[in-house]
Amino acid sequence: IVPSHAAEQQLRAVFPHLPTTHVIEPVFDQSIMPLTHGEGDELIVLIPGNLSINKGYFDLRSIIAQSNDIGLPVQFRVLGRVESWIEQELASIPNVKLLGRYDSQSFARNASGCDLALFLSPWPETYCITFDEWKLGGRPCFYYATGALAEVHRQDGLHPASASFALGDLDALICALTLASTSAGLQHLRQPTTAIHEPNQNTGFGLRHWSLFRQLMIAFESPLQLHIWCCKIS
Repeated sequence: IVPSHAAEQQLRAVFPHLPTTHVIEPVFDQSIMPLTHGEGDELIVLIPGNLSINKGYFDLRSIIAQSNDIGLPVQFRVLGRVESWIEQELASIPNVKLLGRYDSQSFARNASGCDLALFLSPWPETYCITFDEWKLGGRPCFYYATGALAEVHRQDGLHPASASFALGDLDALICALTLASTSAGLQHLRQPTTAIHEPNQNTGFGLRHWSLFRQLMIAFESPLQLHIWCCKIS
């Protein structure tokens, strides 16, 4: 069982002999209210989710440094778990604010007031629920089109100011942030989205797993056969 087709491809690249796989996407809270945008003349950029090297910290650090070197009016806010040494580095940068960790109940409250989110993981995401939570809030994002985030259906309903980037294309990201920080760019980012989000059909996450297990149990004459089959593929 995998959370996305991208995860299935990654798995099969290493274990091509695997039998049939089943994609069951995670269930996430769709009751998120529209997120408010930033105020004032500065672009407010959110980096949501865990922050570590494999989640794109080096690229983020380069983006912050380059944007500050050229004087872009940008404030960065980091929301989520941050490795301690990264936290120490970021704490010394005046236009970076660490918002701490969050859960499903506090995400919207902490993410509100930002104009744009960055998803910079160089590691191919197997799903990334935070991406969906941000998208449902109606605000735009810049993201690396790799892993599950590159799947076409994941872009459905994104704010029209959102954009995808090739992995590691920092020049393009800095250019996009430069345009986004202008008066016209801020106006575009802060426009409400007109996307219509269809009701989530991905309900009964646990039930869907149990239904699959039940089908397997029926397909075999006894639980012992199912156990032997599971051992063979594990």
